[in-house]
Amino acid sequence: QYPIEKDPSNFGSLDTPQEDSSDENGEMWALKSWGELCFGLSAPRSNSASLSSQDSNSVLSFEVVKLLLDYGAAHALMVALARVRLHHPMAASTASALIRPLEIFTRSSVY
Repeated sequence: QYPIEKDPSNFGSLDTPQEDSSDENGEMWALKSWGELCFGLSAPRSNSASLSSQDSNSVLSFEVVKLLLDYGAAHALMVALARVRLHHPMAASTASALIRPLEIFTRSSVY
């Protein structure tokens, strides 16, 4: 198992305690859920089954996106992305859920 850092400023430290797989599963589920929540708040009218609706700016809630950006959601998503354990079976879906809101935050129409 790999050590889990609890403090983002302590990346790379190997003296942190190791967690068992159930804690790691819980963390991956929490990170994935948080990414989906950020995406759902940013684009509340989009249908996850329809990829073409996600590409349109008409589905974005610009007020919510601006608030999320003002309160550091983009930075928090990047820190969360760094916490994804690449060896975990949920790594791909968790990283995808965290990257989707970042794509919205970086659109030129949002600024």
